[in-house]
Amino acid sequence: MNHSITTSKITIDHEAPVSKKWILAPLILATVFTIIGLIGGLIFGNPAQAQNVINFHSMPPDSVLIYMDYRNNWPNYISVSTDANIHPDVEGIKNITLTVHNSTDKFLDNVQVKVDYLTANGKTYKSETVTLNKIEPNSASTVAAPDSDKGICVKMQIASIRSTAFHFCYTNGMKTGDSPDPYLCK
Repeated sequence: MNHSITTSKITIDHEAPVSKKWILAPLILATVFTIIGLIGGLIFGNPAQAQNVINFHSMPPDSVLIYMDYRNNWPNYISVSTDANIHPDVEGIKNITLTVHNSTDKFLDNVQVKVDYLTANGKTYKSETVTLNKIEPNSASTVAAPDSDKGICVKMQIASIRSTAFHFCYTNGMKTGDSPDPYLCK
């Protein structure tokens, strides 16, 4: 049954309702073509970046946000400490260890720690790099730091971190630019 209501300029016809799937079809098609165009443009423009985007978007959304938080706020999750018992009146540093703490729920493939041995005047006598591999999730890994015949204290800082589990690459001093996720890597 067809009913018409006519006003001076508008006519409204009441007919059988249109199926919801036909209403959503143009929206779904537009979304699919947009994604295909984006991926196609990335692949032909920069294949490595396109692969990162594809891998990144193939993770569940909650993981994407968690991993991005790990990368962008990594000092809240990854740190270094030492058991150094330094005696300022004794020259030389011996038998110290350093510990890398991993508070993420993913493996860290590789962490490099720069160890500076400082003299009484605060100047660096020498620097060493210590590498720790395969640090398990929510754990810590400890290694011996090299001895030094001079110096009264040590300063440690993380020089680099790599984790393929959450696509994380950090190098101390690396330029981050304007990227919202500067440590994202494959």
